[in-house]
Amino acid sequence: MINPVYSNVNRIEFVMTYDCTGQCRHCSRGDKHAIDGDVRSISASRAAEIVTEAAALFSLTSVMAFGGEPLLRADIVCATIGAAAQSGIAVRQLITNGCFAKSEERICEVAEALAAAGLNDLLVSADAFHQETLPLETVRFFAESARNAGIPKIRITPAWVVNEAHDNPYNTETRRILAEFSALGFPIVEGNDIHLVGNAAVHLAKFYEGLPPTVSPYDETWDSLTSLSIEPNGDVLAAFDTVIGNVCEKNLREMLI
Repeated sequence: MINPVYSNVNRIEFVMTYDCTGQCRHCSRGDKHAIDGDVRSISASRAAEIVTEAAALFSLTSVMAFGGEPLLRADIVCATIGAAAQSGIAVRQLITNGCFAKSEERICEVAEALAAAGLNDLLVSADAFHQETLPLETVRFFAESARNAGIPKIRITPAWVVNEAHDNPYNTETRRILAEFSALGFPIVEGNDIHLVGNAAVHLAKFYEGLPPTVSPYDETWDSLTSLSIEPNGDVLAAFDTVIGNVCEKNLREMLI
């Protein structure tokens, strides 16, 4: 038996790495992002085991990989997605900025590996913030490579200053970038309204003057807990980012009783 507080968990999320190829002004993680800055604690095989353990404990409907830039750890992403597919988890998601390699050959190789692993919901981040430091042509090439590899659901997800309707230079540039993807046949999702934490609090506060405080769309309380998050060092986070254990030290069941 596990603690009833976890009885409604239906989703496992993996922060594959804090390392990132971008330097986005809106990044909520702020200075946590730095290439080769974190310790790679979880192996591909352990990540797959965690998915299998979670599938035995919960009625999982989705598994997600994100970061940082998760495809800097493409082998772990593929192992995680593959284990989710083998466990019968319906939604197998990845959020990426699409810029993880300079070689087109490597980009195609990773796209094909993701498709073979069973990735079925790819979210590609593209907006004024990502494209300040990441080349749009690389993001387009990755999205098209993923489509050619047979990944069935590929969507472009932006970040908005205040909200999508707000008039500011960042949102104007984001609309231009999204139009390019739309012209290529890629659906655009609603995206996220930027929460003023991390880099956003430093660089974007002027756009929020006189407005109510922003609220994180990801916070969960203990009485509404539906997901667990696995950090790069193996820590397992539950409501209010509470660390309940570490998968490098014990299995999930031991943490949840």
